[in-house]
Amino acid sequence: MVGKADGFGNPDKFIFSKTSLFIETIDIVGSFAYLFNTSGSLPLQLITTSSHGCIDTALQNIIVNSNPVISFTGGPLQGCDPLYVNFSEIITNNNGAITNVTYLFGDGDSANYTSPLHIYTTPSLYNVSLAATSQYGCTTDTTYTNYINVFQNPIADFYYTPSNPDIFWPNINFINTSLNGDHYYWTFGDSTSSNDINPYHSYMTAGSYPIELITLTNEGCVDTTFGEVIIKPTYTIYVPNAFSPNNDDKNEVFHCKATNISDFSMSIYSRWGNHITTINNLEEGWDGKDDGKIVQEDTYIYKINFTDVFHEPHELSGRVSVLK
Repeated sequence: MVGKADGFGNPDKFIFSKTSLFIETIDIVGSFAYLFNTSGSLPLQLITTSSHGCIDTALQNIIVNSNPVISFTGGPLQGCDPLYVNFSEIITNNNGAITNVTYLFGDGDSANYTSPLHIYTTPSLYNVSLAATSQYGCTTDTTYTNYINVFQNPIADFYYTPSNPDIFWPNINFINTSLNGDHYYWTFGDSTSSNDINPYHSYMTAGSYPIELITLTNEGCVDTTFGEVIIKPTYTIYVPNAFSPNNDDKNEVFHCKATNISDFSMSIYSRWGNHITTINNLEEGWDGKDDGKIVQEDTYIYKINFTDVFHEPHELSGRVSVLK
C-alpha cells in the first residue's frame, strides 16, 4: 500500500515513526509519496523547524490495510475435451472481509464466485488467474501459467467396400476415415477383431454383422462408432447347352446346377413347340427321352421356373442340343 503525506503548512522536514521508534527520517519540503511495507495502524510524526530554530511537532496515525493472500487449486488439470474442472481457492486477509473474487479461466470465460466448475471445450493449454479484493479495495491477483491442458478428442469413422457384398464376394476392405487417432480397435461381428488401420476381412457365411471401431489417442482420449455389414445370400444356376444321351456314360443327362433356389421346374419342347417332358426335381434332369425313346439329334427348347433366396420368381428359356 502507498501512504501519502502532504501539506502540513509547508514543512521543512518529515519524520515517520512506528510506535516510539523512528523508521526513517526524510528531509523533504512539500508533498511526496512513501511506500509502506507493512500493514496496520502506523504513527506518523512531523517535525517542522524554522530558519530561526523554532520547532513544532504534529502526530497522526496512518492506516495501511493488508492485501489478501491467495492461492487456488483445480482438478483435473488435464484431460480430453470437454474437460470439467473444479476450482477451489484459499484466501486469507489480516483485516477486512473479502468482497470480490474473480477467476479468469484463460478461454475468455470468467467467474465472480468461489469454488467454480468450469468446462473447457477446446483443446489447448490455458493460463488461469485468480483475483481477490477486500472491503477496503485492496486487491491481490495470481496467474498459473499453462495450468490446464485440454487434449483433442478423436473422431471415429469408416466405410467399407464393396458396399453391397454377397456370399460369393464376402471380402471386405474397411477404410478408416477417423480423425486425430493414434490407435484403432475393430470388431467385425463374427468373433474376430483387428488393430490394423485399414483392415481386410472375409466373412464365411451370409448374415448381418455389427461393426465397432474404437479410436484412441496417445493421451487416452477415445471415440467409438458403429456400423453394419450385410453379407447377402445369393443364388446361382447353370444350364448346359448340349448333352449326349448315347449310353457311353458321359454327359448322358441334361440337368441344371443351382444353389439357393426353390420351386424348380423345367419343361422341354421340340423346336416346333411340342411338349416333351416337365421335370420338377433339380437333381433329376432330362435323360433325352420322349415316351421312353431317345429323341433324335436336334435342338430343343427349355423353359425353367424357380424362386430365388429372396423369394423372387424367375423364368429362364434357352436351347439345348442333343448329340449322339
